[in-house]
Amino acid sequence: MLEDALATIEVTPTLERAKRGLVKLIEDASEFSSPVDIDAGALRNHLFERASAERKAGTFHRHTLISEQATRLGVSTETVESALFSDLRQAQILVSSPRMEPHALVDLYEESHAQAVLLRATHVTVVIRSRSPHALRAVFRQLKFLQLLFTIEREGNSHRLEISGPMSLFTSSTKYGLKLALLLPILRACDEWSLCAEVLWGHDRTRCTFSLDGAGVPTRIAPELPDELRILVDRFRSLNTSWRVAESHRILNIAGLGTLVPDLVFTHDNTSIYFELLGHWSREAVWRRVELAREGLGERVLFAAGEHLRVSPEVLEPATHACLYVYKRTLSARAIAERLDRLAAFGATGPQDRPRGTLPRGR
Repeated sequence: MLEDALATIEVTPTLERAKRGLVKLIEDASEFSSPVDIDAGALRNHLFERASAERKAGTFHRHTLISEQATRLGVSTETVESALFSDLRQAQILVSSPRMEPHALVDLYEESHAQAVLLRATHVTVVIRSRSPHALRAVFRQLKFLQLLFTIEREGNSHRLEISGPMSLFTSSTKYGLKLALLLPILRACDEWSLCAEVLWGHDRTRCTFSLDGAGVPTRIAPELPDELRILVDRFRSLNTSWRVAESHRILNIAGLGTLVPDLVFTHDNTSIYFELLGHWSREAVWRRVELAREGLGERVLFAAGEHLRVSPEVLEPATHACLYVYKRTLSARAIAERLDRLAAFGATGPQDRPRGTLPRGR
């Protein structure tokens, strides 16, 4: 058995915890299968209910019950016995195990430790530098569709990301924390990166600072459009419209305000309109986009936000270079085409001649 083989590896008491962690990583990366093709959970529920009822009636006989179940399933009693707990790891058969060098396993172990720390973060600051715009866009897109709450600022050849941590949220902090932990593998796509997290550690939630950095050969990420956008693209292309849609490869930097990473670009003649989906983001993130649009993006942009974020499309009126489309459950290709025509009727404008700080309140 695999467990028996791993148990023969002797380590000193101080390394026992490290051994357990490495073993778990190996098991998680291995493929196991059930020895029999029977739903173990359903089988147990059925047998335990029958056994409970027969015990109350004073007629319980284990062998008889197993035999009846074997007859019902058309298998042997030995198969039923094997299937009872076949969904447990100890009873499963090892199909394949990971092939990795020792140093790669140790690197994975160290990364898992860092991911565990991020589960306790209140705020994370990341500075990244990448010579490849494609890799940079891939990082931003991965972060966005992990539904992380973040802002981006360009600083010379680098970008600074300010990310809310799970311990700063009121609800769903565990789910959000698991998504934040996926940040570390994504950062490998950058030439250089550094991370600083504010952490609440231990039962007393002591405030600590956790730092990490990395550099090396970037790992190429080829992110696919999420299903929601892929479906939109397919529906839009089926419309009778002169607009063309494609995946956007631009990063729009607005000096002093932030960075915009559009998902799609719609083109018609010499007109280009960028599209960013904010459907899974927070209400605060939508207001940040409103502020960017009001200050002047230099490009025409159509934002889409879910109705659940409780933001009215009128917040961008009469900003003619940007538009907010609020949708209910699914993105409507026809509604987007109508808004593209509306935006195309106006030229892209620069910064608005108005004092800052006059946004509608309600954030």
